Amino acid sequence: MRRWFHILIVLSTLARLIGLIVELSLPPFALESSASISCWIVGLVHGVPDFLYLTTFSLVVTFFARVYLTTLGTPSETMRTIFVTANCGMYISFIVVAVITLVTKSYVSLRVFTFAFLAAAYAL
Repeated sequence: MRRWFHILIVLSTLARLIGLIVELSLPPFALESSASISCWIVGLVHGVPDFLYLTTFSLVVTFFARVYLTTLGTPSETMRTIFVTANCGMYISFIVVAVITLVTKSYVSLRVFTFAFLAAAYAL
């Protein structure tokens, strides 16, 4: 589990670095228009690291939940299934919304969905 934690931290940090590079390479006026694809690209490069950090956080929560269940003597085999299922569902929903907002050209909606989804996920 420690190895996965370090891998996820490195991936999320690299994704954040790539996102900053992409955002800095865009022209400054491109981010002012919500009708520009640059707005969608920024939403995408901000969303991916945020979701990777959420996965890392949920891995830590899963670890402590497994420790707690072990102290109670309860089997914790389903925790991994729940972790993988929840994270796959999260990434699939992000990809589906990203494709839908790209096709419908509602570029700002990707950022709104990302903020709302992450707020709900961290609240749980």
